[in-house]
Amino acid sequence: MKTRKCYDKMNVVPIDLNSDGMIDSDEDFYSTIDDVTIATKSGKYPSPPARDLYFVSKGKPTSTVVLEFLKWILVDGQKYVEEAGYVNLSEEKINQEMTKLNP
Repeated sequence: MKTRKCYDKMNVVPIDLNSDGMIDSDEDFYSTIDDVTIATKSGKYPSPPARDLYFVSKGKPTSTVVLEFLKWILVDGQKYVEEAGYVNLSEEKINQEMTKLNP
């Protein structure tokens, strides 16, 4: 993570988005972790294979502890997301999810 480069011989699989049989310059965002992250966050790298992860519960969480944990994930927990290999949520997405947690 410190070099912001991909591991040698391990990389994100390039996707030919326009199906012309090659990776064109506007499809080539694989040289650094930052390039891949930006492409994923903007939706340029498609879903699937990139996709959102969700927490699932039986009913709406009502426990104060659970609600505080979910809020921590959306705010303070975001600083750990990238080092774990994931893409941070956008400010808009964080605000949408926080709204769901506040009665």
